Amino acid sequence: MEDLLTLIGNYAFPIVCCCALFWKMDKDQKAQNDYLEKRDELHRDEINSLRQSLDNNTQALLELKAHIKE
Repeated sequence: MEDLLTLIGNYAFPIVCCCALFWKMDKDQKAQNDYLEKRDELHRDEINSLRQSLDNNTQALLELKAHIKE
């Protein structure tokens, strides 16, 4: 019985700490992945908005060029 208590006393704390750290790392990794996905989606929206603005400016320049040639 004394050997069992010694084993529990020597190894229970490190095992519990390792399990708690693993759980915390897993939770943090999932939160980071969610953040990165949201950031990527916002960036994609920004790029699409910039692309649309660039296309509109290109169209305006082409119309201006055509108007100046006339």
